[in-house]
Parts: sequence; C-alpha cells; structure tokens
Amino acid sequence: MEQTAKLFKISRATVAAWIKLQSETGSLAKRPLNRPLKKLNLANVKEFFDTHPDAFQREAAEHFGVCRRSIQDVLKKLKYTRKKNFSLQGAR
Repeated sequence: MEQTAKLFKISRATVAAWIKLQSETGSLAKRPLNRPLKKLNLANVKEFFDTHPDAFQREAAEHFGVCRRSIQDVLKKLKYTRKKNFSLQGAR
C-alpha cells in the first residue's frame, strides 16, 4: 500500500479505502449518495416549476433560499431537462 500511495502521490488511507471498496462491492465505482435533501422538498420544487414553468433556476434558488446548484440537483432527481431554444442557437 505504501509503495502504491507513493507512486500515485496519494495517501495510504485512500489506497486502503479503495481496497475495502473493491472487496465489498467487487468494483471501484463510486457508491451513490443516498442522503436526504436538507433544505429542499422535491414536491415543493416540482410545484414551484409547475406553477412557474418559465422560471429560471436562479429565481427558484432565490425563492427557496438555496444556491443554484441545489436547484440543479433537485431538477436532476425530478428528471427535468434543460429548456432548449433552437431558434436562438442559429442567431449566434
């Protein structure tokens, strides 16, 4: 472990964690984070965007008092996709 850590310039704890992950799951793929949302309720965000379909993510973030990244994460969980305006893309 020590030689591997030196070779890749990482800590021994990281190597140990990877070995443990490999032995437990059979893969080095990241484990999904299954933690609850602290400030946002999925139903509230869904309701907000259902009643305000043209709202920007920054407006929703201001409404709920969170950062825009939090809104992005919730929209991803809700499987909402980004609006695409193809008529504006040709004008650029």
